[in-house]
Amino acid sequence: AYEVLGGMGSTENNHSVALWGDLRAEGLKIPVVGSSDAHRLEKDAAFSHLFTICFAAENTNEAIIAAVKQGNCVAVEATETENGVQYRCYGSCRLVAYAHFLLENFFPHYQHRCIGTGVAMRAYAMNECGAELVEQNAALCQVFRNRFFGKTAAAYPAKEIFDFEDKWRAVQLNGPKTRGSSVDATPAKTLI
Repeated sequence: AYEVLGGMGSTENNHSVALWGDLRAEGLKIPVVGSSDAHRLEKDAAFSHLFTICFAAENTNEAIIAAVKQGNCVAVEATETENGVQYRCYGSCRLVAYAHFLLENFFPHYQHRCIGTGVAMRAYAMNECGAELVEQNAALCQVFRNRFFGKTAAAYPAKEIFDFEDKWRAVQLNGPKTRGSSVDATPAKTLI
């Protein structure tokens, strides 16, 4: 695999991407990966900004290596902007599109759930909770993964919740009456 993004500056990463494009134009088919090249976690700005998303059949070394060799991976460069994090992904068009979908819809929600497991692990290490709390949080992460990727059925609210929502939706659409005022649900007329 070609490390198209590494622990370099943006100019060097840009040159690396350009070289990869030239190599592809010459007919070389080579998978790309990204890496921060960080040697520590503390105070390393590149650590969480250059990485690889690998589409492996399972989370084992052998499956990950096979996926990379088959080109089932995307190199990712994350940059902070005033509007949040922006991602640039490199790889096949199909996998880049899927990586962007995951970066927007899966990873933030999954990470949020995994933080709970990390907090529970820290509390367990400090003898502030039992192992069952760690196991429960890890199980919730697995449930989320399985539901997101369709391995288990989605959990829908109980019928009572749907009935409650339908009742109040109807009230809102009909314009709720309050003391001396009401909500007008009719479309506004355009003034010319």
